[in-house]
Amino acid sequence: MARERKSKKIPLKHPVIIFSDGETELNYFNCKKSDMKGNRNIKIATVPTNSNTATKMVLYAINHIRSRDKNPNDKYFCVLDMDCADDDDIGKALKKKPDNMELIISNPDFEFWLLLHYRYYQGRLGNREPIEKLR
Repeated sequence: MARERKSKKIPLKHPVIIFSDGETELNYFNCKKSDMKGNRNIKIATVPTNSNTATKMVLYAINHIRSRDKNPNDKYFCVLDMDCADDDDIGKALKKKPDNMELIISNPDFEFWLLLHYRYYQGRLGNREPIEKLR
């Protein structure tokens, strides 16, 4: 005999889909997903975009969303580093993104933000320095 769901009145949470062009970002969000073991209804899918501009990332995400079953409650996020986008590119991306999508821009880059979890830095680091220090 099949077991029935006990709480039929509680709606299922819709997935959160994160688009990123960086391996560090995808690894970070996948680790966060494994930390949420108690929230079985929350689904986080990370999708690599392999794009080098904010506009290309948003367009990639829009195409990916079109290929899925559409649900207005799904949440989409595009995570990108400021070192791969300028103000004009970000402005174009903001105009093209749908209402259920947010742009998350890390300045100067995601690895530096992650490094600040472990050490205090006040100065500027070079492009590869945060990755070397994280290792």
